[in-house]
Amino acid sequence: MFKAIKSYAAPIWVVNFVEGTRLNPTKLKNSQQFARERGLPVLQNLLLPRTKGFVACVRQLRDTHVQYVYDITIAYRHITRGFQFPPNLIQVHACSPLTPPWLFHVHIRRYAIKDLPRDDKELSEWVQQIFVEKDSLLEDMKHRWTESASLGQVREERYFG
Repeated sequence: MFKAIKSYAAPIWVVNFVEGTRLNPTKLKNSQQFARERGLPVLQNLLLPRTKGFVACVRQLRDTHVQYVYDITIAYRHITRGFQFPPNLIQVHACSPLTPPWLFHVHIRRYAIKDLPRDDKELSEWVQQIFVEKDSLLEDMKHRWTESASLGQVREERYFG
């Protein structure tokens, strides 16, 4: 796959879900126990990232036409059920709009691949640090939603299909 990407130099998006699976209370508890046993950061709102696939992608795409990695964090809040209560697939694809009853916040950061650590272990640690920061952002949003000073500029947009 990477050979074709490099040879055609076509614009691409590679989406990498480094958590590896969907979050639920059991998986979060297991992830936290795994982190404690190995001396890794214990996250409250995210699963510990699985970094091998991300590291492999960056290694292959470094020094190509691909220049950036985008870190995207999506937070959602149901107006009566609270923070990080997600809509299900039927609700997402239904004809009615998601807002209300859901409010969403999308936080995006861009990193130049050339500035990322070149060593695989250091790059893996970088991803873990990004997840510590994401977890902190989500923890802050749990308590203050869009009033949070750490969010930077907040803009509300409503989509009506």
